[in-house]
Amino acid sequence: MSGRLNKILIVGGGIAGLTLAAFLRRTGISIDLIERAEEWKPVGAGITLGINAVRILSQLGLYEQLLKSGQAIHQGRISDERGRTLNRIDFRLLAKKYGVESVALHRADLHDALLGAIAGSNINVRLGTTLKRLEDGGDSARVELSDGSTERYDLVVGADGINSQVRELLLGEIPLRYSGYTCWRFVIEPDFDFDREMTTEMWGRGKRFGIVPIGRENIYCYTTMNAGPRAPEYETVNLDRFREMYKEFGSIVPLILRAIRSRDQLIQNDLEDIYVEQWHKGRVVLIGDAAHALTPNMGQGAAMAIEDAFVLATCLRRCANLALALQTFTGSRRKRVDRVRSQSYRLGRIAQYESKTACLLRNLVVKVMPDNLTLRNVEKVLGGAPTDAST
Repeated sequence: MSGRLNKILIVGGGIAGLTLAAFLRRTGISIDLIERAEEWKPVGAGITLGINAVRILSQLGLYEQLLKSGQAIHQGRISDERGRTLNRIDFRLLAKKYGVESVALHRADLHDALLGAIAGSNINVRLGTTLKRLEDGGDSARVELSDGSTERYDLVVGADGINSQVRELLLGEIPLRYSGYTCWRFVIEPDFDFDREMTTEMWGRGKRFGIVPIGRENIYCYTTMNAGPRAPEYETVNLDRFREMYKEFGSIVPLILRAIRSRDQLIQNDLEDIYVEQWHKGRVVLIGDAAHALTPNMGQGAAMAIEDAFVLATCLRRCANLALALQTFTGSRRKRVDRVRSQSYRLGRIAQYESKTACLLRNLVVKVMPDNLTLRNVEKVLGGAPTDAST
């Protein structure tokens, strides 16, 4: 697999795929990007971009746009269900050190920013298109698309999410790991005052309530609940029942619950992650959730995808051949991603403790932990971003 890369297919127009396309847009490589959605439209709820993700996106000239459409997060805290602070992080200390803020925004605004980063480039975007067949012919990868066309590429990148079609075609079916809890996400337009620079995650018994300002005076919220996989009673929960489920939460939660106008605002899904032993094979490579979906307990799913895209683009530009580029990419990413995924899963298990005794002990341990120790632990993740082309 030597020689110049002339043609790449990116499968998936989400955060990973668009970030990779943006970093490759000026390389002279012909890039096709396919996305199953028929049109770009606002989807999802909120998203938090830690300093590690923002530092990379700043290299695309997106920092000011992210701040304008989102909300800089200066502090984060964990509280009990009544709103009593257990632990606090001052992100301003990290912002001063690394030169950028953590930013929370609507996922659609991040998507728009990434689309803007590839606007006017030679990237050929094909909506309403999926992959049907994938064959590695040694000197090229042959694909058959859902529109009936067939193409050959020097490299195929699977950036198509946790239920990756590319991954299944490449490696067969790999089971997802269920976390043990389900989640609801929603965005509200509040009619009450709130701290616009503070995120809060409230820990109850077998459930959590997250509060994240995302700009435009909106709040992104997420809630969790211990449950069996695909529990029908939670897939069909109505708004009154949803409010009842979180009635013990204090602070501004009652105001938030009243501000939900429709059941349609709630996006529900079980939380899962995946371990994939092999991220590349021949002329095909997986990035983002396709390679290593995380539970969202550390807010690092999107950040790991953004880091992947940056590192892969760097390896493709710098390495002498494709085989070396893919080996270098995997070698430089594997340890970090595995560590973050494991930490995120363990944190979620702790935060979802259900017994009264376990929750009391958990809260006590978190409360006595010095804030500066918490900050140092967070910095190990946020400060570990690959941000120069030597990576």
